Amino acid sequence: MAKPNKLGLALLRPDGTSMLPIGKSNDDYVTTRFLKAREAAGAFGKTFSFKQFRKVGYSALKKLTLSTELARQYAAKVVTDAEYDRDDFFESLTAALKKWHAELVKDKVLP
Repeated sequence: MAKPNKLGLALLRPDGTSMLPIGKSNDDYVTTRFLKAREAAGAFGKTFSFKQFRKVGYSALKKLTLSTELARQYAAKVVTDAEYDRDDFFESLTAALKKWHAELVKDKVLP
């Protein structure tokens, strides 16, 4: 969660700007980052869809954390407003994503 900000947004880019499209681009920040990662993967990445990446992420987080709840959180499945209002909602998901990132770097999937 972003700190209180003049935009009134819960999620911001690392530089503090909106995750919504900027300028003439139709891509939001998540899509832009996904496309950048896919491009870095070369020929294999060009065949990999966001839907596939989401499914792989769900399975990876479930395996790494042994938690269906965290995997469902990652996939934004059946998350209620009450869950989002918890102060610790993103802490465990962030820790799981960092663990997955480290594994992807170790396996040379990511630089």
